[in-house]
Amino acid sequence: MIEFLLLLLLVFFPFGNLFRIPLNNGITVLPNDFILAGLFVVFIYNVLKKRTIHNTSLFKAIGIFLMVAALSLLLRIQDIPFKDFIVSLGYFIRFILYLQLLFVFQFVHKNFIKKYIQYMYVIGVVIIIVGLLQYFFYSDLRPFVYLGWDEHYLRLFGTFLDPNFTGALLVLFLLFTLGYSQSKGAMKAEQFVIIASTLLAIFLTYSRSSYIMLLLSSTTYFLLSQQIKKIGVFFIIAITIFIIIPKNLPSEGVNLLRTASINARQDEYKKALVIIKDNPLLGVGFNTLRYTRVRYGFSEPQDAAGSLSTGGFPNSLLVVAATSGIIGLLGYLNIWRLIILQTFRQKAYIRALILASIIGLFTHALFENTLFYPFVMMWIFLLIGVFGKHANDLGL
Repeated sequence: MIEFLLLLLLVFFPFGNLFRIPLNNGITVLPNDFILAGLFVVFIYNVLKKRTIHNTSLFKAIGIFLMVAALSLLLRIQDIPFKDFIVSLGYFIRFILYLQLLFVFQFVHKNFIKKYIQYMYVIGVVIIIVGLLQYFFYSDLRPFVYLGWDEHYLRLFGTFLDPNFTGALLVLFLLFTLGYSQSKGAMKAEQFVIIASTLLAIFLTYSRSSYIMLLLSSTTYFLLSQQIKKIGVFFIIAITIFIIIPKNLPSEGVNLLRTASINARQDEYKKALVIIKDNPLLGVGFNTLRYTRVRYGFSEPQDAAGSLSTGGFPNSLLVVAATSGIIGLLGYLNIWRLIILQTFRQKAYIRALILASIIGLFTHALFENTLFYPFVMMWIFLLIGVFGKHANDLGL
């Protein structure tokens, strides 16, 4: 059952936000949320049945952070309406559902892991193809502003309907492809085409945060995987593709020198710091930001239920600090510290892949709430989980 549900996650992954299900109070759920809920039931059953959980240090660290996050939320139960508390609790539960992906692969067959890595590769290719088709045939998101989406125009946003998060996912897949091709030996022509296509897709998002993520994470990958000679070739290809993409289009989002988004982010950072200053230890509750912003006058009441961009801040670490305080932030960073330490037990290319992905994500998370974006969480936790248990003895 676990294997079936894990496969089902990948089946729905390329559909992105197309199948979002709207609920009351402006909240939406994804098909993957239901799949993860079913997976969690089976996962807990297996844990109780076998009375074991691998990677206990990471499991305990996650438990500590979740207790802090839960406490921060419970302490705010009197400060927000009960229906808003339930919504915030839902975000907390969703986060737990995604975290289980770090551990579920201990209950699947070794051969399934090999196949699953191949399936992840295929799904990434599908996302690239769909993204490029979207860009060339329908690059206008403005008609869907009434649904809460930003008015992106002449940019690649894929089925995730956001060029910034799509860019982050594309960079993660690019790193995955680099690692996948290295594990197979010499790079094949097919993999070269996919890498070039991924670079094209990344540049067509016109997402500067994704560009920075690409620069830092790809450099990290080549250095850690001891492929220094390939850095020059890779960046020659990347720069060539960047030069040929159109830049003088009638869209502010395509202007790489635009300053409006920079100023908007700076304003959001200041707002986050105000909340953190007022609630330094345990924050305002995980994740009550959608309603806290209204209480502070940072958002309009109608935006809390309608806009997709008012549920946090464009910086994941500020989100953690604001919602669970400095204590929560330290606990959250400790989770990633343990994940990073455990990668040093892996082969060089796996270590390079995971570390480069984490460095890239934390870079991107300085500009967006990337670390809590559902599809990013799904991909990075699947990546860490699938390479966690049997990677070395499978010859991966």
